[in-house]
Amino acid sequence: MKEVEINDIVLVMETMLPIDSVRHKLSSLLFPGFCRVDVVGLSGGLTLLWSSDVQLDPLSVSSHLLFCKYLNVSNEISYILIVYGAPHVSDRFAIWTEISGIFTRYPNTLLIGDFNQVEFLDDKLGGSTHIQGRHEFINWRLGLGLLDIPFSVSQYTWTNGHNDNSVIFERLDKAYASYIWLNHYPDIVLKHQPIILSDHAAIILCSDSGSRCKRPYRIENWCLQAKPVVDFINSHWGNHFLGSPMFVLSSKLSVIRRLLLSWCVHNLRLWGINRRDLSSKVASFASAISPGPSASLFITSRDECVARAQATFMYWRQRSKVKWDAFGDCHSKLLFASNQARKRRNKISSLQNSEGLHVVSPHGLRSLISAYYMDLFHAHSLMPDHTSFDWDALNASFAAIKLDMNKAYDRVIWDFLFAALQAFGFPPYWVNIIRQCVSTVSYQVLVNGEPTPSFQPRCGLRQGDPLSPYLFVICMEILSAMLRQAEERHLIKGISIFRGAPTISHLFFADGSLLFLQISPDACDQVLRLLSQFSGISGQIINYQKSFVKFSPNTPQDYRDYLASSLRLGQRPSLGTYLGVPVDLGRSKCAFFYGLVDVIARRLANFSSCRLSSAAKLVVIKFVLVASVTHVLDVFKIPQTICDRIDNLCLRFWWRSSRLSRGMSLVPASILHLPRGLGGLGIRRIGTFNQALLTKAAWRIVHHPQFLLARLFKARYPLLSIKNATPRVNRPSWGFRSISQGFQALNDGIARKPGAGSCIRILDDVWVSDKRISFNPLLVGLDFPTHVSSLLNPRSYAWDIGVVRHLFADETANGILALERPTSKEDDLAYWRFSLDGVFSVKSAYVMLLLKGHNVSSSLSVPSDAWWKHFWGLSILPKFKIFLWKLLQNGLPLGSNLKLRGMGVDPACSLCHLDLETPSHLFRDCSLISSVWGSSCFASFFPSMATGSFVSWCACFVRNLSSSSASTRLLDHFVSLLWSIWIVRNDVRFRNSPWDPGAISFISQGCLSRCSAVRLLQGSLTVLPPPSVIDVCLIFDGACLHSSNQAGIGWILRDPVSLATMGGGAQACVLGLAIQAELTACLFAVQMATRRGFSRILLYSDSAILVRLLSSSCLPPVPVMWLVRTQDASSSPFWFSLVLSLEGSSLYDSTSA
Repeated sequence: MKEVEINDIVLVMETMLPIDSVRHKLSSLLFPGFCRVDVVGLSGGLTLLWSSDVQLDPLSVSSHLLFCKYLNVSNEISYILIVYGAPHVSDRFAIWTEISGIFTRYPNTLLIGDFNQVEFLDDKLGGSTHIQGRHEFINWRLGLGLLDIPFSVSQYTWTNGHNDNSVIFERLDKAYASYIWLNHYPDIVLKHQPIILSDHAAIILCSDSGSRCKRPYRIENWCLQAKPVVDFINSHWGNHFLGSPMFVLSSKLSVIRRLLLSWCVHNLRLWGINRRDLSSKVASFASAISPGPSASLFITSRDECVARAQATFMYWRQRSKVKWDAFGDCHSKLLFASNQARKRRNKISSLQNSEGLHVVSPHGLRSLISAYYMDLFHAHSLMPDHTSFDWDALNASFAAIKLDMNKAYDRVIWDFLFAALQAFGFPPYWVNIIRQCVSTVSYQVLVNGEPTPSFQPRCGLRQGDPLSPYLFVICMEILSAMLRQAEERHLIKGISIFRGAPTISHLFFADGSLLFLQISPDACDQVLRLLSQFSGISGQIINYQKSFVKFSPNTPQDYRDYLASSLRLGQRPSLGTYLGVPVDLGRSKCAFFYGLVDVIARRLANFSSCRLSSAAKLVVIKFVLVASVTHVLDVFKIPQTICDRIDNLCLRFWWRSSRLSRGMSLVPASILHLPRGLGGLGIRRIGTFNQALLTKAAWRIVHHPQFLLARLFKARYPLLSIKNATPRVNRPSWGFRSISQGFQALNDGIARKPGAGSCIRILDDVWVSDKRISFNPLLVGLDFPTHVSSLLNPRSYAWDIGVVRHLFADETANGILALERPTSKEDDLAYWRFSLDGVFSVKSAYVMLLLKGHNVSSSLSVPSDAWWKHFWGLSILPKFKIFLWKLLQNGLPLGSNLKLRGMGVDPACSLCHLDLETPSHLFRDCSLISSVWGSSCFASFFPSMATGSFVSWCACFVRNLSSSSASTRLLDHFVSLLWSIWIVRNDVRFRNSPWDPGAISFISQGCLSRCSAVRLLQGSLTVLPPPSVIDVCLIFDGACLHSSNQAGIGWILRDPVSLATMGGGAQACVLGLAIQAELTACLFAVQMATRRGFSRILLYSDSAILVRLLSSSCLPPVPVMWLVRTQDASSSPFWFSLVLSLEGSSLYDSTSA
């Protein structure tokens, strides 16, 4: 659709007049095309007009819908559906259902009109935030995969026209389209006109393609595999340049970049990167084939076209920015269609200059924008002084000021930055390096993709590089110091939330600033003076249009008006959001947090039209959708209704197989939310994830009492602790209620490691085997000790074995005696018992909360947790992993599964039609499939293994085939066969294709080729050789029987050349963990070697955990932390090499201590 064609179609809605009256009033427009819908009573009425240059054919007409076929200048057919939403909410669902039926038959359709439905909260200004029908509308739109046509100018298209505080603005008139329609018209935009005579604004759908502009060219991946490129890179990299190493490197890169640019642009034009030409060219060559030279000419021409197509493929794949192979997706026309859809780009159509005139020409826009940024990066004199006023003292009132720095990064004065660095003690050499980095840059402004001439800035920091945020923080620290100094001199006074709590005068995060003060005219003057002084030396300018002040409720209105005018700021009743998080919440928490649902729904609308695989959708859910709201989940408890709504949107998105599919959940959501190591997919349940994040906040409060948040909570809620997570508090805030839930979870996950034992209660705390213990029930009438310190020998700090054996049953006593003891006095340690090193992690807290009260064993199938962890670590395509997961969890839409869910389908096998279509029958027991397995490379052992449950059979196959690296191709073959069976089954069932076992082999070979290609791209582990000079080899091992805590350790010393045994030892002991036994054996072996004078020791171990533990600087596991400390102390003067010996693999690592 071109702009002239769009302007030749006019739609008038809600005419509220009879047809004859409408036609008479519009007769002066001289449109030959006319279609109308009569009014119903005093409402409705649609009139569609089009010129003779437009080929428009109305197909169906109803009171709310007008469906037309449109033929553009290229004779391409598309469809336009004009929508008038029902005024009453109860009538709209029928309209959405009717649209769904039309859209299913004609997906290449544009929807435009008055939908009478607000979709997102920010599409409405004023009135109630409870919007009826919007949940159903969002679900309907996501189900159809409709994309919102971008709009410009005003956001709202309707108003109720009130002149008081009850005025309401809404966006009701809009346009949606499928991705197919947008592929044909990628530059379509919607322009909102001002609301003038009617209560609705006119909207214009038009093309915004504009003229082509000269864009900067960037070197891309598609050309780097060409031989000429490799040759001239190798030849020119050896050129010699005089200068510093950085200058030499920069010169080489500059020469190579210039040559690459010339070669790429030349070949891009020569080859004509055009995917559509490939098929037509090869077809024309094929039609000319005849006996003689033309046959060989066809092969030569075809190979040349394919080579160019491969470059085309690389060209477009780089633009797709999607890891298709990593996700296991198929390269098809979808890749190119997705990129063509991305032609829709942001464009600046017009700007208003300082004189109030609109600039629309491309040259004028470039000049205006370039002048703005050139002026922005030059230092100016800034804020004027302000006059002081006298005012009678009133009762103490408080105010919060939200400041917005105008282009904060771009206005930093360089001399101020360098002076701040010197004031903070940075050495002159470092300051000089920063000076060179900051002052040697140049800028170009991209205006609608076209660069303007470069210019040199005289102030400002670059945004996007890793150093600038830290430099800006140093600049803002000067303002922070000025405010603290003013508070110390009693020039201003911050606020305190409770008696004894620290006062807060300001909160800074990058360029987001909040000031808190006890308000008075003098305080206002001091704040203005400080801001003026800081602005004058730093270059910052306060944006008074975006900055505002909020006063406490006890401040009189006339006093508020005076103080606000003194501050030159507007007033607002709420602070809104700070760093994306709502600051002051009202009574209705759902209203404040429902914006999270809108965030998820908007992002899902962008992904719903993409044909992503299930593996790709998992990545989108975990790292895009959930990550987009994590900053709010970190701070507040989200209402459960909001969490359930987000969970529902994410799971429905994952189960949908296409844009027309509503999706059917074949596996319970409780399993999908489980971690992958427990048989789930790791899709986070928002409510549980929210509590895990709040538990992290509680952990920080406990372990970092010096933090401001911890000090505030300690003063306001002194009774809040791990052991008292829900103290009785008058008028608790929502923040306290949120953190309180974190403390409750923290109480469930905290355990104690006995040091001195004086702070650990024997019965009330968890300190043995992650559970609370009790005294021997046979002991009656004794005065039992209360703390663990009573169970220790006061001289040696070891366990008093006699006391422990007397007070506890044998099992409990063995568990206590198996706990390691320090060699000197140590403090008691509180640690997180669900992580190995005792440090809290959100992941472990999430698993703990998820499994709390959840019976995992009853909801999962046969594979064990260890098998699932092994399975997810296999190097097969993620797409095949998800397919296998669905197969093992009975999550494929087989006939038997669909029949159980009440669908009217034939449950018989799609291939043999003799038995129910179950996983075991379709993929193993069917006679047709058995012949496929029999003709494959698994024929030799297929009959013997094709027994028992299908899940056990499949899990056993995967375990056996992944036992060594040599079986990798067999594992790929096994998975490819299962996938191929599923593809062929779908072709037979839905496309009525005939049964062809050769198709399974063909598809399987294609999958194998793709698996091999992806594996070649994956890097291999570099294994370092052991050192050449070794004094002695130590071989040690340890084993532990968990039921009785009995352990045995042993070690031997060998000559590294002759392998002769040089000594050794063994010992029985009481230990609780296998790693504890391994580490104790290692400690005894090293002590023996060091006593004999060996300094170069090679350690052999079969424990991967031990090797990682001793060869890394990470925190040691809590149960063996004192053993590791002893090991480090004994081995610090020596050099070690650690070798992990396993069947079929080896890992070498070394540390220097």
